[in-house]
Amino acid sequence: MKKNYLQVAILLCSFLCVGFIGSQVSGQDYGSTSYQAKALDALDKGLDDNGRKIVKNYLEFQLVTRWEADETKIAIAKKDLLNSLTPLAEKESKGYAQALDMIFDILKAQAGSKGKKVIPFNAVLMAGELNSVQKRGVKPVPYAKAVPFLKEIAASEDIALQIAALKGLARHAECGLKSASEREAFAKIFARFAFAPLAKGDANEAPEIQWMRLLSLEALG
Repeated sequence: MKKNYLQVAILLCSFLCVGFIGSQVSGQDYGSTSYQAKALDALDKGLDDNGRKIVKNYLEFQLVTRWEADETKIAIAKKDLLNSLTPLAEKESKGYAQALDMIFDILKAQAGSKGKKVIPFNAVLMAGELNSVQKRGVKPVPYAKAVPFLKEIAASEDIALQIAALKGLARHAECGLKSASEREAFAKIFARFAFAPLAKGDANEAPEIQWMRLLSLEALG
């Protein structure tokens, strides 16, 4: 009887250990050089259901797992991801546009994260840093699909996220807006922050508010 119990215990332990190690290896694999190559190849060839899953795993590792693991290295994780997509961007691959859309979806989810405050801030910041055209010798074209999201965040109550959104909107304005209506809409947003009245009873504004004023004034030119 004892022998049977021992065998069961060994089998159970083996099962649990294999499951744990497998999940660890799987998680680490999404960030490996070989998995990155697999994701980029899937993007370059065109995404089927399996390819989309591979790319999603890679992007979520870079934008979720790495960010949550070490908030001090978020900037490095962002740079690593964007650099990995550079070859696709250089040849204007359809896969690059698909990757941007998937990245943006993840960033929107990260912007609503209730965990570390630095994660939503960086998610909004990165949304404003994405480029739909990114080639050497060519002026970058910001990712236009991010604009409605950035406007929404700029109108929110969270000052830190407002700052991140304004930086993105200022970048879009600096890189050029196509129509007069777009320029007018952006000008209204910046004017609201640049010329906002002092809060009642506040002799001195918080540094964050002052920073948003300066950023908006610069954007207005």
